[in-house]
Order: sequence, then structure tokens, then C-alpha cells
Amino acid sequence: DDMPCWGSLEWRLMPLRIGAAALSGLLLWFTLGLTPVWWAAWLAPIPLLWAVLGAGREARWLCYGAALIGLSGNFSYYLKTTGTVAAAVLTVLQMLAWGFYMNSARRALARWRTWWVVFVLPVSMAAIDCLIGVFSPHGVWGSLALTQVEFLPVLQVASFAGSSGIVFLIGLFVSVVVIFMVKRWDVEGPVLCYGLPVLMLAGALGFGWMRLDEPSKKRSVAVGMVAVDENSGAWGAYEARSRDLVKAGAEVVVWPEKIERVGP
Repeated sequence: DDMPCWGSLEWRLMPLRIGAAALSGLLLWFTLGLTPVWWAAWLAPIPLLWAVLGAGREARWLCYGAALIGLSGNFSYYLKTTGTVAAAVLTVLQMLAWGFYMNSARRALARWRTWWVVFVLPVSMAAIDCLIGVFSPHGVWGSLALTQVEFLPVLQVASFAGSSGIVFLIGLFVSVVVIFMVKRWDVEGPVLCYGLPVLMLAGALGFGWMRLDEPSKKRSVAVGMVAVDENSGAWGAYEARSRDLVKAGAEVVVWPEKIERVGP
């Protein structure tokens, strides 16, 4: 984990690593924003994982920098809805999470050549997502799975594996691509290393498309949603807009959790 020596190959690769991390940061900016681009979530970690493979202590800073770039688009929203301290804490925690994902995969790939290292990144990502869903008072808020709301086939995986299942698939795709880029066939059990993940990804997407193709036998329900991005003082607006939705035919009106302050 030592820093590369001046003039070494690792040092000469540093600009490429920084550029790759910056590219991941840019893609994460589109991924983690309030209006996420679903396909960017599948591509964003790829340059970053490539950048940290073979890196030393600078690997963690590449991860933190990329995550900070990606999260910067949300910082003003965090400030508006949570305040300065909470915004800083949320940002730092998410930066640490991305550092954990990438460095876990980096250390595993540096230490072992066995086929199962392809699962280190997706398991790390899914494990953190699962822990957040269990212990966070905000449920799966911030989960990478929420970026996939427009990719309906993969979204169906949540029906049996929750948000962590979707996050696992994203991490698995990233891991397969980067390992093939770096190691090609120089792994023990390449058929398992590449074949098993491809089968899992294809099976999950196939399940999703089949599930979407099934005709619904249930009665449709009109649902309305009200969301006002203000930390306080918006309760009257929720009530008024909800009445409008009911008049328009909504049978169910969805409010964010912060509205719990409103009385019966």
C-alpha cells in the first residue's frame, strides 16, 4: 500500500488513474442525482475500479474523490432538507461506502486469482445496502437500486431479493467487465469467473422481462404523489394538493416520511 516511486510505472499511470476516477465521478453525478440516469449506474464504477487496481495508498483518495464529484450535485438539496451538519455526514458516509466497495475488490484481486473474486465487489455493495435498509430510519434511501426505476426488467428482481438484489447485479456486471479488462483469462476457473455471472445476469433480466409480460389480473388503482422539497412550513401545501389529487380520481395519495408531523 506504499505510494508509487517517482518515475515508476505506477507513477506514470497516475494521470490515467486520476482521469478514470474523474470519469467515474462524472458518471456518478448522473447516477446519484435526484433524477438518476439508470444506465450510468452500470458504467460509473468501471473506470474507478480499474483505477484502483494496482494502486497503493492513493486508491482510497481516488475513491473518495470520485464519490465526492458524484455526490456534489446533491449537496445543495441536502443542505435545504437536512441542514449543514447532516449534509456533511451523509456525504462523508457515502464516500466511505464507495471506498469500502472498491478497496475490498482491489485487495481481493491482488491477493487471489480464484474465480470467486468476481463476487467480492457485488457482495460488498449488497451487504452495505442490506445493512442500511435494516438499520436506517429512512429505509433504503440512497440505495443504488433506486437509480433503476426506469429499467423495469431489473427492477423486478426486488420482488424476491429486495434492493440489495439489484445492487448485487450492478456490482456483478462491473466486476466481470473490469476483471476481464485487466486479467483476461489469467484467472483460476475462467468459465466460472465469467460464465456464472453472465448466467446470473441473463437469468435476472429474463425473469424481469417475463414478469413484465404477464397480464395483470388485479384491478388498477389510481395513485397520486405529493412531494414538496422544504424542511418545514410545507404541511398546508401537502393537504391542499392532496385534496386536488383526490378530486382528480386518486384513490391512494403518497407522502414522504417527513410528513409524519401532520396531525390526523
